[in-house]
Amino acid sequence: MWLTPLGIASVVCGKVLAVADVALMARMLGWFVFTVALGVMIYQLILMQLIYLAILRRNPFRFYWQLAPATLTAFATASTKISFGS
Repeated sequence: MWLTPLGIASVVCGKVLAVADVALMARMLGWFVFTVALGVMIYQLILMQLIYLAILRRNPFRFYWQLAPATLTAFATASTKISFGS
């Protein structure tokens, strides 16, 4: 289990070194990241709001506005301590 990241990195490095045109691969990867991010944003900002509106018959943005103080408090008081292991 501890060596899994090393093995995955080795496989990825081998695939990257086997590519003839790295710029083309980077461009394709950039488009992939862009399309996934766009899809997630459309889903979260449009589709989920329409589902909320259709099921509960309430304004979803009012819900988020009322949730803002709790969200800000959670971010402001979050601990920065990172624990590895037990």
